[in-house]
Amino acid sequence: MCGDIEICSRSACSACDGADQAFVLTGGWKGARDDAVIAAAKRPEGAYVSGEATPAIEPGWSPLKLADPRARRDDVAMTSSTSTSAVVIGASGGIGRALVSGLAASGAYAPIFALSRSQPSFPHGIRSHAIDLVDEASIAAAAAAVAEAGPVGLVIVATGILHQDGVAPEKALKALDPGAMAAVFSINAIGPALVAKHFVPLLAREGRCVFAVLSARVGSIEDNRSGGWYAYRASKAALNQILRTLSIEVARSRPDAIVAGLHPGTVASNLSRPFRPDPGAPGVFRPDESAAHLLRVLGELDVTDTGSVFAWDGARVPA
Repeated sequence: MCGDIEICSRSACSACDGADQAFVLTGGWKGARDDAVIAAAKRPEGAYVSGEATPAIEPGWSPLKLADPRARRDDVAMTSSTSTSAVVIGASGGIGRALVSGLAASGAYAPIFALSRSQPSFPHGIRSHAIDLVDEASIAAAAAAVAEAGPVGLVIVATGILHQDGVAPEKALKALDPGAMAAVFSINAIGPALVAKHFVPLLAREGRCVFAVLSARVGSIEDNRSGGWYAYRASKAALNQILRTLSIEVARSRPDAIVAGLHPGTVASNLSRPFRPDPGAPGVFRPDESAAHLLRVLGELDVTDTGSVFAWDGARVPA
């Protein structure tokens, strides 16, 4: 299995908004090993990797699934669900912005809310609001603004942190720092839990709706073969448990709702340079490519998948 790296520089990052996602390297190719990617992370520098042309998201495409859960990706229905809104949290990050663009192109939801700390500009029709995952009051205020538009059909939390000033992935036990661990947990686990607290009540009570969070393959306990990265691994494992527990509670009031974690794959960015595998490695995506894969995966999920984590290619990530 592969490792996954998320880079977030809260102090200075053109691609990321602090608590917003800068998923520059989050996983990799199905079947790769954690060891290979973490070894790449130790290199001082790596060449930029540009992906191939992104799969087009056709206008009118909807991330909704056919009734048959065995339907192939190419058979996903081109239907619309414009009676509900979609929310992307972490919308100023590379993958978050790409998710907003993909949803806007699909026409599946209206309106679309793009939430972030910095509130960058978006095309007309996309509603931008402030949110900070370490400030519950801002989360509650953002949820109140979204609630005014009616039921929500999709929430995607595209936030995460691996390092920032004073925080770095630990290579050994002696590097553990309680403050750094708390900072990582506050963004990767506690933040999404608070988002669920305030946004899940906005989900439509009838019909298919989705609450999804970008997780990480290295959060898998079963998959951990290389060690290291204590805070990051543990925070993502905690997130996955939160999602599993949430799925059980949500099913009681919203039987058609789906709660899922998403592993976005290796996403190329200038910020990922020290952590990126060799140039030309398979499975390296641009943010728009990764977003297209994730939206298609979301479109394939049904209620039998709730509570699990899925990679960019639709494969289930071990617990």
